[in-house]
Amino acid sequence: MDELAQQKLYEKWLKKDLWRLHGEAAPLLLGMDPESAECSAALDDLRQQLENAVQGGGLAVETADAAPEAWSAGPAAVYRWALAAGVAVPEPMRALMEFILQTVTAQDSMPVEEGTDAFHAGNEAILGAALSVLAAFPAECFHDNGGIDLRKVIILMHEHAPELFGTKGLEYSYERVFDLLEGRIKKLVNSE
Repeated sequence: MDELAQQKLYEKWLKKDLWRLHGEAAPLLLGMDPESAECSAALDDLRQQLENAVQGGGLAVETADAAPEAWSAGPAAVYRWALAAGVAVPEPMRALMEFILQTVTAQDSMPVEEGTDAFHAGNEAILGAALSVLAAFPAECFHDNGGIDLRKVIILMHEHAPELFGTKGLEYSYERVFDLLEGRIKKLVNSE
């Protein structure tokens, strides 16, 4: 599919409130029309990544108690997850989504209440970005004793914010990011 056809495809699909992860989000992230997408190894792999993200708490869905084939999430949440997970988002999708995210400022300027979808989406973006930084810069992210240096991770997240979060960058306070990462690490350590 050429770039113009992809742009028209995303103009159609980005208007929707929710995407089914298996049937719509996965094909769209691969530049395929969900209405005519053919099965492929790449599509199956991306579907599995989406399932793992939901099960691991990295992507919030509207229908978490349903079967994975019925899970749905908003296009912005899917896009942010894809960026954080290192999925190569097609350029027409990236350009349109960034335009939408930049021009829809009313919701962004309102305080985000804990427990809301927006709050969870922010947490997902932070956690995904932290994992990306840990994977890309392991030598810079650890203390000499082997523990994670959250301060260095957060500094790297800020330095690489455009790649991790799109053009908006890291919009969260140092304290929120630190508290979230510290809490998740404690949960991991205590669960072992």
